[in-house]
Amino acid sequence: MDPLALFAGLFSAVAWAFGSHLFARLMVRHREVGAPAANLYKNALSLAIFGALALALGWPLLDAGDSGWLLLSGLLGFAVGDALYFAALPLCGVQIAALSGNLIPPAAALLGWLVLGEVLESRALVAMAVVMTGIVIVLLGKAGGGDASRAPRPVFGFALAAGAALTQSFAIIAGRGAMTDGDGTFAFFMMANVARLAGGVAGAFLIAGLRDGARRERRAVPALFTPLRKGLRGPFAVAALIAAVLNLPLFTYAMGTLPAGISSVLFGTTPLWTLPIGLFLGQRYGAKAWIGSAIAFCGLFVLVDPFGWFATPLVAT
Repeated sequence: MDPLALFAGLFSAVAWAFGSHLFARLMVRHREVGAPAANLYKNALSLAIFGALALALGWPLLDAGDSGWLLLSGLLGFAVGDALYFAALPLCGVQIAALSGNLIPPAAALLGWLVLGEVLESRALVAMAVVMTGIVIVLLGKAGGGDASRAPRPVFGFALAAGAALTQSFAIIAGRGAMTDGDGTFAFFMMANVARLAGGVAGAFLIAGLRDGARRERRAVPALFTPLRKGLRGPFAVAALIAAVLNLPLFTYAMGTLPAGISSVLFGTTPLWTLPIGLFLGQRYGAKAWIGSAIAFCGLFVLVDPFGWFATPLVAT
């Protein structure tokens, strides 16, 4: 197993955890910047940088059919899912929002049961129950993020984060076929990310346009450009560089190199990294945040079983 890919997966989780903290702090400090605007800024900056790299390095274009599914995946994942996640950050705190990522594997398994008729075995059900138990323990802690002023509505914030996780599950299903059709090279996966980011940018304007069309005061589209104001561009650019520009290549390399179970566990460690990073940034967490996060991660580990320790399958054959 490639040690570099293992480190890439871990540092991808660290980058997303650190970026989440930065975006949460910025959105609390600058309340005029809404979640769709912060999310669009992240996606647009990433698209510009990776698009320029694609032209400079001559990365090959994708098939039209694959591009369509990847655009849809990006619309769901980057435009809708990440916007819901960003909206959750100032409401429930980074820790609870990050824990929502542990809902993605169980949500994907449930979708397989509902859509494909896959019958879940007892290990999958137990693991999902453990994940939910850990999340509930964190929710029972004070404001989930250790700072009541930054987590005024933890339950509603978690509901948004859970919606983000569910949307990300649909995004994974939408883009799965296109990702597996490629040649498995780093250039292909990066071009797939370019297509998904393009879908996220287009989706942000589409959603804002629909919102403006449904009401008299058309403010949604202009509000998307709020992070471009003087004094906001730099701080939001730093957060975007860490959360997306640094994160995506690491995520892509690990996803394309490691077995799916291993990469899922590495990406699922994000809630464990948000705790020490939050401490470094001056936040304080209660025992329930630490205990609940560890329990949720254990449930995720049992669910994906990266090392094949469990003999029972997830889905009945």
